[in-house]
Amino acid sequence: MNRTTAGLTLVELMVTLAVFALLVMVAVPAFNNIVNINRTAEGINALSRDLSLARSEALARNANVTVCASTNAVTAATPTCSGSNTWEAGWIVFVDLNRDGAINGNDVLLRATGPIAPGYTLRAHVGFDDMTQLQFRPTGELRDTSGDGINQGTFRLRDNNADSGQNQRIRAINVSPMGRISLAVDTDNNGIVEDINGTDITS
Repeated sequence: MNRTTAGLTLVELMVTLAVFALLVMVAVPAFNNIVNINRTAEGINALSRDLSLARSEALARNANVTVCASTNAVTAATPTCSGSNTWEAGWIVFVDLNRDGAINGNDVLLRATGPIAPGYTLRAHVGFDDMTQLQFRPTGELRDTSGDGINQGTFRLRDNNADSGQNQRIRAINVSPMGRISLAVDTDNNGIVEDINGTDITS
């Protein structure tokens, strides 16, 4: 009786490995891109959530509530505002009883959020009177701190590792003078979200 053993020849094995390697080359970058897009969304959603909290607490407490960038939001017993437009380092939300833009006296800390994922930049992008903090009035509106009668603007989160033209890796939040928070959208379907003024955010 003749016996045969089923198996792969060397040529078949090499072809199989080549196909597998090709699939890996295609799949890994695509997977990494999905992960990066999700991380971008997570960062901007966290800020949107806390801005919404600040507005709702201002209305509920009939008090001014400040949101400011902070470098020690989750490391200090009493976190402070950094005075810097580096929101990726974290931020705090607090009842600002004397409207001085600093947590002190009988001010109440409502939330402290730590740094977002490494490799991402979160900045006040355009428009705000103060790029380092926002104040919500008891009416829910943004407090005008410049005296020009209006305060509105856009926060932009960007993946620093994105190649030029990868605008889908940019997310943004627009905040209206009434204090309403909304995710920036692409109204003209060119693949780029727009700021509070309707301008494409490309960097």
